[in-house]
Order: sequence, then C-alpha cells, then structure tokens
Amino acid sequence: MTKETCYTGLAIGDLHMGSMYAPCPAGFATSYDSLHQPNQAQAYLNECYADMAAKLPRLDWIELGGDMIDGTQPKSAGAYIWEPLPMFQARAAAVMLEPILAKLKKGGRVYAIQGTGYHDGDTCEWAEWLAEQVGAIRAGPHRARPWLILDVGGIGLDFSHRNSVTTRYRSMPLSRELGFMLERCAKSGESPPYGIIRHHSHGEFNAVAQGLRQACECPPWQMQSHFAQMSISPNRLYSEYLGSVLVRVYPDRLAEHRRPIVWEELLYSHPKPTRESV
Repeated sequence: MTKETCYTGLAIGDLHMGSMYAPCPAGFATSYDSLHQPNQAQAYLNECYADMAAKLPRLDWIELGGDMIDGTQPKSAGAYIWEPLPMFQARAAAVMLEPILAKLKKGGRVYAIQGTGYHDGDTCEWAEWLAEQVGAIRAGPHRARPWLILDVGGIGLDFSHRNSVTTRYRSMPLSRELGFMLERCAKSGESPPYGIIRHHSHGEFNAVAQGLRQACECPPWQMQSHFAQMSISPNRLYSEYLGSVLVRVYPDRLAEHRRPIVWEELLYSHPKPTRESV
C-alpha cells in the first residue's frame, strides 16, 4: 500500500508573553535586572507548554498566529504584566519558542502573522521584531504579515489573526469566513483555499466544514485575564482548554473527494475559577 503524502504544521497564537496569565521562560533576565520566577499559574502553563513541545512531530512549517506578546497594557496601567518593555517580551517569546522551532525539519519554514495593535504595537513592530528573531519567511521587506495564503503540497491554507466573535454561536464566524472566502475567490477567479486558520477570540478549539473546505479557530495559551474577568460576560470569555493545533495536509485525498486537511488539537485544561464557600 502506497504511503500517503503528509505535510505537518503547527498553528500557535495568543501566547501573550509578558502577561501574568501566560507561559514564560523561568529565569528570564527582565529589563529591570532581575530573573523572573513564574507564578503558580505560569508554572502550570509552562508544564503544559513543555509537554506539548516534547510531543510534537517533525514539522514542515510553523505559523505564529499573532499576539505572541502582551504589550504595555496601557488600559490597565501595566498592572498584570511581569515585563513592561515589549522588546524584552519579544525576547522572552523567542526563548519560549526554541523547543518548538527545534522540531522543524531541515528546510522547514516559520511564518509570522501580525496580531492586534494593542498587543503587537501600533504598527505591529513587536511582531516584526519577534519574527526576525525566529527567522520567519519574508513578505517583501517584512517578516510579520497581516494575512497569509500558503500552498502546502498544492492545498491552500488561509491564515490571519482576527476572527469575529459572536455572543452565543461560536461556529458562525468560521462559517461566515468560509462564505466570504468562496465569494472573494469566485470574483477573482482563483482556486479557494481548503483551510482557514484563525486566532484572536480566546475561545475553544472549533472547526467547521463546507464540502471539502474547513475553517479552524485555534485556542489561546493565555489563561482568562483580569480584563476578561471584568468584562460584561466572564463566562463567555473563558476557554475550557488552552493549547495549539497541528495541521496535517494530505494532498492526495483530494482526488478521492476526501477532505485534505486534518486538525489535531493539542489541548490542556484551563484551571477552574476560584470558588468560595460560606
């Protein structure tokens, strides 16, 4: 039996390096000349992250999906970040990514996506700096790009950071994005990608399909933050699981009218909210 051709990539985003609610490299030298020691939440996240990195297969590509650093957090006066300077946050993110980058095959590629201006800088300059540190593929003069359409073995993948959020029905934005993509490609006369990968919403891993085409929402690595807890709907802005998504592409399946993309979620439990009793 002929072995199927398979390309394997990793979609990872919303690392939010610098946040007190996100993974961090233990002993990192901060901008204020101290060695950061993870808090209880970060220690747990570091264990989860290390477990994921150890279990990863060899990778053909890695997508850094945006908001990999937390930024200066001006709306909260920086109250919930352990490192105030984005440059140092980006350095810490590069350190955190080392065990994942080590899983790249020879000739494997890194692609960096710009996140929100609030976290990645007004012009996404911090995403650009991190992308340069990890050797992300250039798009013209830049290494961090707002949108990426990537052909993997002839199968198109559509990457961007943002995904719209609905109050109740979490699959609707993904179905909507599939429809928008098909409409755009029909107008431009191009072949529509077979997979859409989005981040940003800090929701559950989710995937929808329309025929042979699929869309996936990746979970974050940041726990529910103070901002989310203070929102009008803390129950909605809560993801039961954190982690990343392996994207396996099987080009040969298309000839058999089978979906050429398989998602393999790499999930870890979000700690339960504190519960008081009287």
